[in-house]
Amino acid sequence: MAERIQGFLLRPSKTFDARKEDSFTDVFRYYISLLIKYAILASLTGFLTLIELMPEPSIRVAGLYDAAILVSSGCGKMGLFLFPVVLFLTSVVILMAAAIAAGLWTHLWVHLAEGRNGITQTMNAVMHGATPFFVLGWIPHAALIGIVWSAVVQVIGLTQTQGIPAKRAVAAYAVSLLPLVIILIASL
Repeated sequence: MAERIQGFLLRPSKTFDARKEDSFTDVFRYYISLLIKYAILASLTGFLTLIELMPEPSIRVAGLYDAAILVSSGCGKMGLFLFPVVLFLTSVVILMAAAIAAGLWTHLWVHLAEGRNGITQTMNAVMHGATPFFVLGWIPHAALIGIVWSAVVQVIGLTQTQGIPAKRAVAAYAVSLLPLVIILIASL
């Protein structure tokens, strides 16, 4: 697994060539494995950040039990301790649904860009391409690098797995992101 992660981080084109024949089950297991590791690390980072941002330093050192009252009125005194569990579960559900939705949506545009190697290869590109995000996304201030590098790796993956020119892969990927960009801009 470490070799595959390193490959998608440092040599994505070569690694996609080597992983082209992976079954959807194999790609899905890899994605789930990284997703769970990411969710654990993101939950712990979020929990530690929450504690660090507490208004009263004595709460951070002495009274997590009392701090729970400050953090969560809806969950009672256990709210602070439930935070990482809720963040973990939310991360897993949202990122799993996002991978499936992104794979299907991207495949529509890849197909229009004359990618004819099937949905499994698009899912291969999308799920393997998430590797940089999972490796860096839980680290404060490094998440943006992970997101951008994941986009690059996914485009490389679409080129390699679908056998389409890089310009078409970039166009298909960019068009697939338009609804997300519109939603983000509208929410500002």
